[in-house]
Amino acid sequence: MEYYLSTELPFLLFSVKNRLFGLSTQFVQEMLAVPAITHIPDVPEWVRGVINIRGNVYKLVDMRMRMGIASREQEITELTDSLSEREKEHKQWIDELEACVKEERQFTRGVDPHACKFGKWYDTYKTDDNVVGMELKKFDRPHKAIHATAEQVLELSAEGKKDDALSIIEARRSGELTTMIHLFSSIKEILHETNREIAIIVELEQDSFALAVDSVEAVEQVAVEEEGNQSGNMLKEFGAEFNGRIVHRNQSDELLILVDPYWIGGAVLSAASAK
Repeated sequence: MEYYLSTELPFLLFSVKNRLFGLSTQFVQEMLAVPAITHIPDVPEWVRGVINIRGNVYKLVDMRMRMGIASREQEITELTDSLSEREKEHKQWIDELEACVKEERQFTRGVDPHACKFGKWYDTYKTDDNVVGMELKKFDRPHKAIHATAEQVLELSAEGKKDDALSIIEARRSGELTTMIHLFSSIKEILHETNREIAIIVELEQDSFALAVDSVEAVEQVAVEEEGNQSGNMLKEFGAEFNGRIVHRNQSDELLILVDPYWIGGAVLSAASAK
């Protein structure tokens, strides 16, 4: 049985990208929220920089990026940038509807709230964060109301009631659109505030480092079955040769990936010696 699979001590269970991992507590010194990061040059992209814990400096390894997937920070930045674009599109949608009424030309933008880029994302996006989920639900009514405006406004415009049509557009702009703008701002702020990565301080014989993970789930014993599990698995979905072992958590159907800390620590040492 490999050194990192000893069952004498419990394992620290942590999550990364909706996957559950285990690290033997024999290698864990402490856990804390990721503090301020000092960026350093000439290191692999998965080394985010260094952190200072009570005078001790540790390289911070991003577990996501070490496995070849986007970091949580990158993921949130991409999502907030996308939401900013969706906000801009709805402002332009209202402006175009108003211009079409004033200039008496055809409105060619989409009117189905489920067909716009935001609507498609909104209908399919899933989150385990209850705060984010509750805030997202607030988009439903104003978003549908904005898109429903087109049919009503264009009908009034066709009847020659241009002033009435423009009044409705202005009411939507100062009402539902303003509500959506505030919600876009709120959800982006919440996404950044809830990005509470945890740094696990890992102590090895030859070095120590900090490992950034999405969250810590539990500390518990893990029964490691010899049969049917192979160490040094290549988890191709992560795009890296991941040195670990897949087991079932506490004899349940939930899969748990046990991590070899030397796979990470050896890479950190290699990066340091290459400088």
